[in-house]
Amino acid sequence: MIDYFAVLGLERRPAIDENALKEIYFRKSATREGDSALLNEAFRTLQKPGLRIQHLLKLEFGEVGAKHVGSGLEQMFSRVAAALRKADEAVNSISGKESPLLRALAYQGTRAATEELDQIATEIGTREAGLLSAIKQLDGHWAESKKACHDSLAQVAFELTFIQKWMDQIRERKLRLEGV
Repeated sequence: MIDYFAVLGLERRPAIDENALKEIYFRKSATREGDSALLNEAFRTLQKPGLRIQHLLKLEFGEVGAKHVGSGLEQMFSRVAAALRKADEAVNSISGKESPLLRALAYQGTRAATEELDQIATEIGTREAGLLSAIKQLDGHWAESKKACHDSLAQVAFELTFIQKWMDQIRERKLRLEGV
């Protein structure tokens, strides 16, 4: 397995300085130092906290480890799915109308769908901020006891992958709603 931390000359840690990561990446890209595809993949992986932690745990322990879907994540999943479905229905209701009056009436449904997506995005952002804070806290203990941090980091990475996917889906739906 390729060590993306080594590719970019960074210490293996759960938290990294994102500005330093960008600076190193751009410097290496500008000087064409090393394989550009490898450099791009290393940057893409280390830039996203969930992917970075998964990569770190695979390097250090050979696997990511146990993780579970808690009730909070399960409830959020249901809410996100419902909001995405509502946004899709709003887009479909407008695109099926040819009359300007009917389109205007159907457009009112997009406002409610957009507001719901915004509200959920805010909640997800709050949850993401808490997980990023947990990474920083665990990073403080990483050097003294990597093994003790393993399960907590695995769980954080697991939840961050859902959060990132949901945020991408919400952004995509909002763009579709704006485009109708």
